[in-house]
Amino acid sequence: MSAKGENINGLFEADALLDVDTREGSGATHYTEVPAWKQSKNFMKPNEMVCFPKLKLGDRVFNFSTQQAGLMARTDNDASLGDGTPCESASNKSLQADSMVLANGEER
Repeated sequence: MSAKGENINGLFEADALLDVDTREGSGATHYTEVPAWKQSKNFMKPNEMVCFPKLKLGDRVFNFSTQQAGLMARTDNDASLGDGTPCESASNKSLQADSMVLANGEER
């Protein structure tokens, strides 16, 4: 995904939103384990936005990348922030979550 995003039509670039595996044994269950997990999966490109952990709102669990993609789209399409022109970062904007969890539902 990140390789395709590096060069779109020779003119545009895109970021790849990637989720860290948060399962016990195969993934990272603590933020200090994320760098080693990223290196083992070769997630090292500048256009890769690696998301950790999962987000939970009520009983629903979301991949962090799903929430991030929605937040980026909402920010890009906000009339007061460019009205469809991506000129504002989605950082410092509120996610729709009340907790952060691992794949097994354990809160972080």
